[in-house]
Amino acid sequence: MIDLKHFPVALTAGALCLSLLGIAGCATTPMPMDHFALAHASIERAEQAGATELAPVELQAARDKLAAAEASPQNSRGAIAAARLADEAQVDARLAEASARAARSRRAANELDRSLDALRAETNRSTP
Repeated sequence: MIDLKHFPVALTAGALCLSLLGIAGCATTPMPMDHFALAHASIERAEQAGATELAPVELQAARDKLAAAEASPQNSRGAIAAARLADEAQVDARLAEASARAARSRRAANELDRSLDALRAETNRSTP
């Protein structure tokens, strides 16, 4: 036989346990805003380095991955995926920045070589 005088206490305790489990199950991993900020900063540095012109493919890959990260679902899986995509975006932006700086360096070196060649030609023409 069930003792009904303890039934309301048992029912309340059961309801409390279920609600606590429900709250714990709904807890989410926060979106990785710090990863987003680092990726945005890296993209901005790449743009300032001239990646828009000199490394457009790498820069667009960074932008696309950051956009996908920011559009990730607001749940634990989405937050983990967003962090990974934001990190990939940061790496792609760094690659774009390095590629742009390397392209600028190559251009400067080629210009210097042309100037030196012209100077040598002028020197050889002037020597009897």
